[in-house]
Amino acid sequence: MDAKLKFWNHSDARRPPNILIFQNDGGRDSSIRSTAWKVIKGCGRDCYHPITYTFDMEITVNDGDGNYSPHLNAEPGHSFSVTSLHRGRRLFQQGVAHRVSEIHLNNDLNRGALDCHIFRSGRAVTSKYSVAPGQQAVFTPSNKIWIGVTPTLPPGHRLNTDAIPLIKTELSLDGIASADIVMHGGELCTDSTSFKFCMENIIPW
Repeated sequence: MDAKLKFWNHSDARRPPNILIFQNDGGRDSSIRSTAWKVIKGCGRDCYHPITYTFDMEITVNDGDGNYSPHLNAEPGHSFSVTSLHRGRRLFQQGVAHRVSEIHLNNDLNRGALDCHIFRSGRAVTSKYSVAPGQQAVFTPSNKIWIGVTPTLPPGHRLNTDAIPLIKTELSLDGIASADIVMHGGELCTDSTSFKFCMENIIPW
């Protein structure tokens, strides 16, 4: 199930700024990191950029050599494990998490740390890095997105924890089939706080 969104630039900026969209993990695992899920560049005044937000999630892991496991569908309440095989490793659903709002991933390998990721629409949104054998990643996903103006960043870039508080606009996509995300302001084009974002033309499920 997807939400069909359109980002509209109705700002007064002389040059179109770079727009960052990401998700935060508000759970109890403080080592979960956000990544740049969507970066919109060069969207001029009165132009729009289509965005597909997928409510379904996937989970995957990668090792230190950059090798990824196949993606598995993941929902809150699921628990996963990575175990060793004769010819590599296997990521599989192990059962249920202790809390219905969380997704758990256990590194049950004999050796080797893993990076663990939650994906939406084919891109990572949150990650936990260097999960050692015997350790666990605990994700607490939501359907909230944060949006703001940012310097140039590539999609998938790990976000600096100092920069995240500067992005203050939070939008909930729960129950939304389609909507416009509209940017206003920007008279002071060098000041990211002069831009304002809101949702309009919301169509619920």
